[in-house]
Amino acid sequence: MKSCIEVRPGPARTAPKPLVPVTACTGDKGYASTRHSYCLEATADYTLYGKDAGTGAEVEIGKSTMHIAQHASLDPRGASWKEQVEATVVQGTPTIGEMIFDFDASCSGQCTLANRRMRSNIGIGETKTAAFTFQTTVGNNAQTEIVPSYHLSAYSTEENDPSGHHELDNRWNNPNTLRCDQAVSKDANTGCIVMGNMADVKISIAKYGAAAITYQWAQNTLIGGNFGTPGHTLIRFRDDDGKIRDRNRYQSCEAAPNPFKPFLVTAEKDSCDEFPFAATAQGGTNGNLCSEIQPWFNSATGQWEVKLLRYPGPMVNCVRSHVPISQNTGAGSEYGNAVLSERILDGENFTVTITG
Repeated sequence: MKSCIEVRPGPARTAPKPLVPVTACTGDKGYASTRHSYCLEATADYTLYGKDAGTGAEVEIGKSTMHIAQHASLDPRGASWKEQVEATVVQGTPTIGEMIFDFDASCSGQCTLANRRMRSNIGIGETKTAAFTFQTTVGNNAQTEIVPSYHLSAYSTEENDPSGHHELDNRWNNPNTLRCDQAVSKDANTGCIVMGNMADVKISIAKYGAAAITYQWAQNTLIGGNFGTPGHTLIRFRDDDGKIRDRNRYQSCEAAPNPFKPFLVTAEKDSCDEFPFAATAQGGTNGNLCSEIQPWFNSATGQWEVKLLRYPGPMVNCVRSHVPISQNTGAGSEYGNAVLSERILDGENFTVTITG
């Protein structure tokens, strides 16, 4: 007997109808990812051949279709991650018997595998699962790019000569390149992300009030200062001692000829909040060249409103704002936390999303 197998990316075909349902990985290429997760799917069509007892001619004995699903979530503050592998024989003829599924993984870059092989007999309609543990060995202030690779061999228990399965060998790379680093800051742990997915800093209006409204106003109003949008991203710089950030903030809020003058009469101190952030490559414009606003919440309408104190026009590239101190510092801490959770490296672009 002999056999052949064809592996194709994407969800399993539906004709004939599979005996068990499969869940498609989002995306039309058989794979998809976010900054913190990835998934892959493929189908493998297997055909078993034999000899006709009377004529000796080659005849088809049976067929089966296997579905392989892989998915993983990456820890932005951890040096390892688990990839779950699910193998299902979604359809097949009774003459196939069980499929012997042999699957192993490897990886490039500074990467090792604690366990790398899955071998199992899978009957028609059955699913078997395994987990592969990848681990990075990246050093301090370094980063590495990792590409997982896979090898699949499969054949029927009805094959009478399973000694050589070169026809069944299929190898492929994960289309998602992973980046692991220990370079976000001098004190940061190792963490990993999926490359090709931009970092996003989320700032909540419910939590950070006037600060979030300030950034939202700039994104919606300023043609030259709508930073943090997909077409006008911000760029982070690594500033472990905070000296560049402090210098940029001084320029936007305290420098002559028009330093910030607090005037809010509230339970909290009035403070100067700037956008783009001082801790970005775009921060540090002299405050006299920026718009200046006062966001305030209108309790009668239940809506935020923005009072324009100085508005040179939509082409201006910055804004400074009157924001209660706790909302200002809270939003700043949120950005700092996002640098770690999103693994935003020195010189890397990112967006800012204002949420409700």
